[in-house]
Amino acid sequence: MNLRKLNLLLFVILAVSPSFGENKRQESKALVEHALQLSNIRTKGAPAFRLKTTFKVMKDDSIVTEGTYTETWVSSDKWRRETVAGDFRRIEVSNGTEYSNMDNISGVPEGVGETGFRIDPLVFSAEYWKIRRIEDRTIDSLAVRCIQAKVGGNAELCFSQTSGVLVTKGFAASKPSVRAVDSTCAYRDYQEFSGRLFPRVIQCSANHKPMFEETVVELSPEPSPDSALFAPPPKGQGAEHCQGITKPPKLVRSPDPHPVDQRLSPQGKVVLTVNVGIDGVPRELSLVHSAGKPFDEAAIESVRDWRFKPATCNGSPVSVNINIEVDFGGYR
Repeated sequence: MNLRKLNLLLFVILAVSPSFGENKRQESKALVEHALQLSNIRTKGAPAFRLKTTFKVMKDDSIVTEGTYTETWVSSDKWRRETVAGDFRRIEVSNGTEYSNMDNISGVPEGVGETGFRIDPLVFSAEYWKIRRIEDRTIDSLAVRCIQAKVGGNAELCFSQTSGVLVTKGFAASKPSVRAVDSTCAYRDYQEFSGRLFPRVIQCSANHKPMFEETVVELSPEPSPDSALFAPPPKGQGAEHCQGITKPPKLVRSPDPHPVDQRLSPQGKVVLTVNVGIDGVPRELSLVHSAGKPFDEAAIESVRDWRFKPATCNGSPVSVNINIEVDFGGYR
């Protein structure tokens, strides 16, 4: 091949590659948005509902925790969620003006922090993913279209080629500081509810061993819920009320922020204030300092997946508010 033909070939490759990458990004975004439109029962304007599930957490092929999750949802600003497992009880309430939560302080049963049976839109922000591959596959005799991407670790979402609903969601940690775990959740038994398709069963595994299962036992319209449901519950014990020895929360897992458009530059650090509960899960995230909308959104998505060893008061876990900085300065 002469030099002129080689230069022409290189020009064609360079000209086509960015377009091909953009096509993958656009297709990924379309798959995600379609699945959300089909299944998100908590979208703006959706009818009020009552959802009740049973769940079990497994370890070494044995059930270690069983419980129930109940939710009454009116809007994104007005809802009540209750999780019960043995002697443990958690109540979370949003009434449009404030958010409140109450936890037993005797300890959180293993795996309870992962309950809730929610197809979380925050997991699906394909706009900020570094898409690696899109491919067709078969899962349990079902034809699926799968997105593979870099999202802190290595993520994969697979959608039914027939209906478009989410079939599986997988993640593998890639940071040396994080124990390498391949986790996968499968969404099963989709049924119609208020014009949407909602899964009745979710089954999750880690390193090919079952670790979690949740099943819907009730999903029904709730047009006139009792207003007493949305009264703030008693506040749980917090570190600010501790009269003894306190220890701050300790970070144990911190996935990297999602990739942000290479053409953008952060306007300093993203600073968030969060409440770290007695289960080590960050909640009530609010923005203190912005680095620009794409960076703010990427930081918030990442911090929602962080996990802590909770703060303690005289050795007992307590909730505490902390500030978190997410620095994108050396990210690229």
